Amino acid sequence: MIGLESRRRAASRGTPPNAQRVERVRMVDPRVFRTYDIRAVVPALVDENSIYHGKVDSTDSFQAPLEEEGVRRIGQGLARFFAAREVAVGHDARLASPAWRDALAEGLRSEGVDVLDLGLTSTDMVYYASGRYQVPGVQITASHCTRELNGMKIVRAGAHVVGRGSGMEELARLVLEEEFTGSARPGRLERRSLLDEYVDHVLGLVDLTEMRPMRMAADAGNGVGGVVAEAIAARIREG
Repeated sequence: MIGLESRRRAASRGTPPNAQRVERVRMVDPRVFRTYDIRAVVPALVDENSIYHGKVDSTDSFQAPLEEEGVRRIGQGLARFFAAREVAVGHDARLASPAWRDALAEGLRSEGVDVLDLGLTSTDMVYYASGRYQVPGVQITASHCTRELNGMKIVRAGAHVVGRGSGMEELARLVLEEEFTGSARPGRLERRSLLDEYVDHVLGLVDLTEMRPMRMAADAGNGVGGVVAEAIAARIREG
C-alpha cells in the first residue's frame, strides 16, 4: 500500500496514487517475481516461430513480459532492498542479457549504489564474487530456458539466495509500490573480469597431481560454463 506521504505527493502533482501503481505494474508485471528468481519474456525476441513452437505461451501465467525500463526499475528496487554500497552484476550469453545488464546497472547507480560489472559470467561466478567480496550479487540469466526468456538470480552478501520466504516478496513490494527519487551522487561503475581468479579458486579445490593422467570432456549446452571449462582445460594443459 502506498503510504500517506506518497499519497500527498501524488495529490500535489495531480496524479492519483492508484494511477501511479498502475504505471509501475505496467513496467513490471508482478508475475515476474518467482519462487527462486525473476523470470520474464523479452518482447523483442518473440516472433511467430516462438509462439508456433510453444516457446512462448500468452496463456501461461508465469510468462510475463519485461522491457528494459522495467529492468531499470528492478535495479532501483534492488538498491533499496540491499541497502548496500556496491552490488556485483554478471550476465549470461543470451541476446538480451547485455542490455538488461546495462538497464539494471543504471537503476542501481541512479539510487547511489556502485556497480561491479563482472561481464560475461556463469551463475556460480557471481555467487563466488558475492561470497569472496561480501557484496550482494545479481546474475542476469534464465538458466536452461529458451532465448525468448530472461531473468535474474539474486543473492545477498555472502551468496545467500533471495527467493520466496527469503526476501522476494519484499523486493516485489519495493519495485511495485515505492517511489524512487534518485541519489544526488550516482553510483560508480567498475568493470572487472573474474575468470582467472575464479579458475584459480576452482583448481584450488582439487589436487591435480592425484588426477593425472586426465581426459576431460564438457558439454556446456551453450552456457557460459563452456568459457569456464575452456579456461580450466587451458590451465591444466599448462601445468
